[in-house]
Amino acid sequence: MESPSRHQDSSSAPATSRGVARPAALRWLVLGSVLSGILLIGLPLRMIIDRDGTMAAIQRDQPGLDGQAPGIVFALVIAYTAVLHAIAVALLVWFTIKVLRGRGWARIALTVYLVAASILGLNSAGKGIDFLLVVIGANLVHLIMLGLLWLLPSVRAFFAEHRAARLVRR
Repeated sequence: MESPSRHQDSSSAPATSRGVARPAALRWLVLGSVLSGILLIGLPLRMIIDRDGTMAAIQRDQPGLDGQAPGIVFALVIAYTAVLHAIAVALLVWFTIKVLRGRGWARIALTVYLVAASILGLNSAGKGIDFLLVVIGANLVHLIMLGLLWLLPSVRAFFAEHRAARLVRR
C-alpha cells in the first residue's frame, strides 16, 4: 500500500485528475479568487450606482471633459471598466481551475495576473477613498494568494509531484 503524500494534511484532500492529493491550502486560494472576483464585479456596479461620484472622479481626472456629453463619457467609462473586469474575472477563474489541477504554467500565469492586477489597481487608488479602500483590500487578497502559491511546502510539493507525473508519461 502506498504511503500518503507528504503534503496531505489530516483533512481528506481531494485528488486531482492525476491522483495527486490537492493540499488543503489551495482551498484558501479558491476563496481568494472568489473575493477578488467579487471585487472585480463590484467595482463597475458601484460606478453605475454612484453615477455622480463616478462622473466627479472622471472630471477630476480629465478636466477638459466638463462641457462634453457626460452621458456618452459615462457610458464609455462603464463599458471599458465592465469589459476589462469581465476579462479579468474570466482569466482569474481559468487560471485558478488550472492551478487546482496542478498545472505549473497556470501557477506562473496566475502569479503574473496577480502582480499585474495589483499594479494596475494602483491607478484606481488615486480616484477617491472608496477606490483606495477596494485597492488595499484587493492587493491584500492578492498578496495572500501569492503566498499560498509559492511559500507553502505542501503547495510546492503538489506542483512538483504533478510535474514529475507528467515527465514520467513522456
